[in-house]
Amino acid sequence: MKVLFLDIDGVLNSSNWFEYMQYCIKNDMYNRVLNFVEINDEHIKRKLSMIDDRAIVNLNRIVEETGCKVVLSSSWRSSRESDNALTEYMLKLKGFKYELYGVTPRIWAKEFGTQRGEEIQAWIDKESEKNEIESFVILDDDSDMLPEQMSNFIHIDGQVGLTDKDVFAAIEILNS
Repeated sequence: MKVLFLDIDGVLNSSNWFEYMQYCIKNDMYNRVLNFVEINDEHIKRKLSMIDDRAIVNLNRIVEETGCKVVLSSSWRSSRESDNALTEYMLKLKGFKYELYGVTPRIWAKEFGTQRGEEIQAWIDKESEKNEIESFVILDDDSDMLPEQMSNFIHIDGQVGLTDKDVFAAIEILNS
């Protein structure tokens, strides 16, 4: 099985995206931000505006070309299944064509918190008991990965989000 560990903030959105969103709101073009999705729930509307359509297209390309499973490693994940279902629903409203395969566990340390890489490794260790992990890639704008994960890590520029260059790198890692 091929696995893509997905962060959302800085990957499926970016500083540039938020500037564009503010421009659209200021100029009464909110529907452009929401890709013309009709939703009455203001919470969902606000969350939808935080996802860049272009980044979703790029994420779809990675899954299409590799057949990977997507595991949410973002702070958008939750221990509550209903919250993760809401995140998946919002991704689908923005054009994500696939299902989320799972979410990494939250591991809290008393002193300094936990590296995201530790949470990813915990997920890999548990999943490996059931399925062989053929390859994996981590898309994140933070770099708190374990040393042994660095060759599978693509550091996304939070200013621009998931780019074509990142897509090619992810496909290469997953298909190698």
